[in-house]
Amino acid sequence: MIKVMAMMKRKPGITPEEFARYWFEEHAPLGFDLLPDDIHVRGYVQNYSIRNPGDQEPEFDGLVEFVLDDMDAFQRWLAFFMSDAAAPMRDDEKNFMDSDTIKVLVMQERVVVERHSADA
Repeated sequence: MIKVMAMMKRKPGITPEEFARYWFEEHAPLGFDLLPDDIHVRGYVQNYSIRNPGDQEPEFDGLVEFVLDDMDAFQRWLAFFMSDAAAPMRDDEKNFMDSDTIKVLVMQERVVVERHSADA
């Protein structure tokens, strides 16, 4: 499996709560509405920074994980992301994140310990 992970900071002037709400309620649904049917995203997870009282401001407010089957699926996803069809999604990023802070990693997953649900 291939994972695309991106870390980002919220744009100046919005709170961490506003960032998280917009990302979850507005941006993610927009992206999936635009995604062509022939691109299968196996998983999509949003991760939010947690601050303990007295801690410094975190370097990033969020980390997103896209899980794709293989490099071919990643190439199709990337071609879509860079296309005119995905422009509304890229433009929407300006509503809640500081695009200059985005750091992207493309990773191959190797499971060391399998996750098990609490119900199993």
